[in-house]
Amino acid sequence: METPIHVGMILNTALLVSLGLIYDLFRRSEWIKSRVVRQVLIGLSTAAIGFLVMSLPWEQQEGVFFDTRSILISISGLFFGVVPTIIGIISMLTHRILSGGAGVWMGTTVIVVCGVIGLLWRQFRLKRLERISLWEVYLFGLVVHLAMFCAHLFCTQVCGNKPKPA
Repeated sequence: METPIHVGMILNTALLVSLGLIYDLFRRSEWIKSRVVRQVLIGLSTAAIGFLVMSLPWEQQEGVFFDTRSILISISGLFFGVVPTIIGIISMLTHRILSGGAGVWMGTTVIVVCGVIGLLWRQFRLKRLERISLWEVYLFGLVVHLAMFCAHLFCTQVCGNKPKPA
C-alpha cells in the first residue's frame, strides 16, 4: 500500500518526537545506575524508532524511499553520543540493505554521513550542548541536508542510480 507523502511525514515526525520523550525518560530515570546501560537502551530505542521511521516512508519509485532517518541519526549523534548513534546506524543500515532497491547505496550513504556529521558536530562544539541555540540547530540541519544532497549527487554519478522524476 502506497502512503501519501504528507501522511508518511506526519507519522515520521511523531516518531521523532517520541525519541525525545524516550531519551528524557532514560536520562531522568533513577533505576538505571550504569551510564553504559543507559546509552545502550537509548541506542536500542533509536534503532527501534529508526526501524519504524524506515517502515513508513514515501516511496518515489521502486526501492527509492524518503523518510526522516537522516534527522533521527544526526540528532542521535549530536545529542546522544557515540554508543546510541552506532547502534542506530548499524540497525538502520541493516534494514536499508535488506530492503534493497535502486536507492540502497544512496540510503546507506545518507545514514552513515548524517550519523558522522552529528558525532563530529558534538565533538567539535565549543559550548555545552544544553546551551545550543536555535540558530545553531538550524545551521546543523542545513549542513546535514546539504550533505544528503551531495550524497545523492555522488551516488547518482558513481553508482549509476538515477531515480526517475516524480
